[in-house]
Amino acid sequence: MASLQKSNGTRLFSRSLLVGLAGCAVQASSSDIVWAEPVSLNYDRLSFFEEPLAVDVGGVTVSHNHLIDVSAARNFTDKDSEIKLRGAIEVNAETQTRDALTLGASFHGSYGVGEDRYFDERVGAYVGGVWGTVAAGDVTGLVREGTRRMRGAGNADLPGDGALGGLEETGVAYRGRYSAIIVTGAADREGNLDVGFSYERPARRVDHRVTARYTRGEYRSADGLDHMNTNAVGLVGEVIHGRLLLDLGIGYEHLDGSIVKADRYYVSSGMNYKKGQVTVSAEGHLESIDGHDSYSLAVGSRYDIARGLSVNLGYNYRSSGDRIDGVVLLPEKSSEVILSGRYEY
Repeated sequence: MASLQKSNGTRLFSRSLLVGLAGCAVQASSSDIVWAEPVSLNYDRLSFFEEPLAVDVGGVTVSHNHLIDVSAARNFTDKDSEIKLRGAIEVNAETQTRDALTLGASFHGSYGVGEDRYFDERVGAYVGGVWGTVAAGDVTGLVREGTRRMRGAGNADLPGDGALGGLEETGVAYRGRYSAIIVTGAADREGNLDVGFSYERPARRVDHRVTARYTRGEYRSADGLDHMNTNAVGLVGEVIHGRLLLDLGIGYEHLDGSIVKADRYYVSSGMNYKKGQVTVSAEGHLESIDGHDSYSLAVGSRYDIARGLSVNLGYNYRSSGDRIDGVVLLPEKSSEVILSGRYEY
């Protein structure tokens, strides 16, 4: 088994790098760096589209989102069908001090009702100023959310997109904006590190976005036999022309476990198109781990009936991954279609 412990030097390096990112942003132009958004802890497949409801309580702005999704799914691999009721809740409280500092706290909860009943929550607190925002709590997903490809429409969920390795949820994070560039960093208590940069700007009739991400994290194989330390780099390019969005993501990841030592290369691409009340998407993913190839695809659609109310459809497919040195790295083959009704307020 690969060791889960990192040296004190590694932890110190991670923390120092986050401080360095903030320092560089301040040196660049402290008057131009702005953080105008609350910290969202929603890293899940069920994402909010509607603006949150907000109310002022004694000088504190409290905003709230709630989403309910009732779905019917058919898994063609297991030849199994199920009906689920799932939901998500997000609450944010934010205020400003006399020194123009923004203080805030966020809560995100997701739940399921039925045989697979569950409730998961994330909490975080943050302070922001002209130098950016520093957050603590379950905030390490901020880098991936700020640099990833756009999610598919409806119930589309592309398997394998992005790095396999990741951080523990609990840690510290920083985000700072300088003109069209956003710098984000996160570290967990094990010394794992995630750093991302994004650039977005319109050019004539086309908007374009470019992101880069470096992740030093951990990954456990699908069969649980090996635990690996990982180092990954990824790039994403995105172009928007009118109602059409096209994107491409490429990446490299080194897996270093007690059994498996391998290199992983991947590419993902997709399109998203909206016309009137209908949004459709199609995505594909290819990867190779030491010559063992696998692929996945996802297609989805969303039909907006009224404000907050929609019907969502998605088909997601993953090919089976080969054994590498006797270890099953990736999840088994899956093929499923999901139809759901969704309401958020």
